[in-house]
Amino acid sequence: MGNDQSPPSRNGASRSRRIGMWLFLVYVILYAGFMGLVLFRPDMLSWRPFGGVNLAIAYGMWLFLVYVILYAGFMGLVLFRPDMLSWRPFGGVNLAIAYGMGLIAAAFLLAFLYMIACRCDATDA
Repeated sequence: MGNDQSPPSRNGASRSRRIGMWLFLVYVILYAGFMGLVLFRPDMLSWRPFGGVNLAIAYGMWLFLVYVILYAGFMGLVLFRPDMLSWRPFGGVNLAIAYGMGLIAAAFLLAFLYMIACRCDATDA
């Protein structure tokens, strides 16, 4: 009585997924264009402190590119293969939790590598 709620249609879910895929594609294209400028044409940007090329920026951008590739893999799983996220490769922990914790660990590792690279660069100069 009064419970006329029907489950959401499959068509609405696929439309939402299509929108998500298009937004993800736009993000990847914009990011690739920005990274192309930063990595291959830094003269077009005004990021030249002290009159020279700052290597810390180049290190940071390369490491950030690595992280974005890892994150894009996670987003690709969410968009294209959400059924895989419930897979339990490590005993009781599903892939979504394991990948998320891996992303956090990767962020710390890349920050540590950035710290070492910038320290070595500063002592060599």
